Amino acid sequence: MTREIYLVLLEFGQEHEHTALDLLIPTLHRIFPGAAVRTAVVDNALSGNLEHAIDTEITRVSGDNTLREFSGWDRGMAWVERRHAPAPASIVVLANDTVVRGEKHDRVRDTPADRAAAAFDGALVGWVDEYPSSVELFGLTFRQWIDTSFAIAEWRTWAALGPLAHPLADERLFADDWQRIFHEPSPLSENYRAYLQAYFFGGAVDPEFMHRWYAHEPASADNFEAFKAKLRSVFCEHLLSARAAHAESHSSTSDLRRSRLTVWRLITFQKSR
Repeated sequence: MTREIYLVLLEFGQEHEHTALDLLIPTLHRIFPGAAVRTAVVDNALSGNLEHAIDTEITRVSGDNTLREFSGWDRGMAWVERRHAPAPASIVVLANDTVVRGEKHDRVRDTPADRAAAAFDGALVGWVDEYPSSVELFGLTFRQWIDTSFAIAEWRTWAALGPLAHPLADERLFADDWQRIFHEPSPLSENYRAYLQAYFFGGAVDPEFMHRWYAHEPASADNFEAFKAKLRSVFCEHLLSARAAHAESHSSTSDLRRSRLTVWRLITFQKSR
């Protein structure tokens, strides 16, 4: 039986579309030999219900930029379900067009086939990033998370973990005063807020966490709304892995035999700090 592979590629505008497809589709044919790959390109710069055939097995559809890539992927997954009605064991690959960047391109291209195959056992497969210590987000504790610019799982795994876009109450997260950034009391642990502030705003240096976002800059009245939008996406990304890890830790062997809907594993190609 031919495996079904669905690629849902998220973009905002089509500048990197062909380069991303030229990277992703051959990679999927390599790691899933003999599989039929069908692709939905979700363009969050397009509104309405547009649909355009790029190629025989590639269709561009309009997206939903409410929560950036996460609401766009939800829109793309809904389109795949309507158009193709994937079997539960079908593989769905979520990606966005940042995979064309130098630091991501080669690790996507070189994805080990044996790691990707773990998705057939219920794994959520992708590049794993981690903090120096565990953090807490809305009562869920995690340290590692999947970089969602390229992630692989079965259809039933995504369905059980979804929706990917989780609207969160700004009044619980963000302070009215941009100089304080986060609301107090907070559903985010103190060290989590410290890591976020260091990464995005260049806050106090922690010798165990020296990483900074390429576009980091001090918060200001002018950029605070833009940073809030970026942080909402980060919370969606982190919640996905935190929910997956929580589901795994609360499942049993009998659960695994009965239904892979209840069990996920985080698999890393290679960890980055």
